[in-house]
Amino acid sequence: MEAAVLKKLENFFGQFKSVNYKKNEIILRAGEPIFGVFYLKKGYVRQYIISEEGEEVTIHIYQPPAFFPTMLVINSIPNRYYFEAETVVETRRADPGKVVEFLETNPDVLFDLASRFADAVVGLSRRIETLAIGNTYAKVLSLIDYLNKRFGETEGKTVTISLPVTHNDIAAWVGAKRETVSRQIEKMIKKELIEHKHHLLVIKNKTKFADELKEFQGEEE
Repeated sequence: MEAAVLKKLENFFGQFKSVNYKKNEIILRAGEPIFGVFYLKKGYVRQYIISEEGEEVTIHIYQPPAFFPTMLVINSIPNRYYFEAETVVETRRADPGKVVEFLETNPDVLFDLASRFADAVVGLSRRIETLAIGNTYAKVLSLIDYLNKRFGETEGKTVTISLPVTHNDIAAWVGAKRETVSRQIEKMIKKELIEHKHHLLVIKNKTKFADELKEFQGEEE
């Protein structure tokens, strides 16, 4: 995001009420009116739906400086999603109508929003491709690669995924049982591809991980 766009967002949302949420607290519920657009100052927010089987299906993870659910507000679409704090979250809650007016009069901000939305669509497409892979090991491997691209912080050969994820989270993303996911992660740990450090996933050697990913993606082609 360009500095000029970020400054405009900070100035605009800075005039609205600060609202904070605890980890796992619901910010917006499916089926309820959208009473605000939330500018994310700190933390991560998960957008998901609940399937007919009662399972949570993750759609997107927001990180600062995102603001949501903007696309629903712009197009006057009823909300069918849950938005939940994945960590402690700090937001500014703005009036939806004023956000639309702000975007209409600031085309550079609107273009930036459209660009980031396009990135999110690409990420969702990768998720769908991942779910189409039959091998659970390859599914988990591909998901970690997606998290790496979106939340990875590189230091030398290692990459730390800054988004805290549990085995339950990964299971929900790839459509597998937690026990099955745990076994696949254990295999990756034994291969020294990844490790857990301070409740975060760490890719121990990004080149070795990329080679493993390429090998298993090749098997599915």
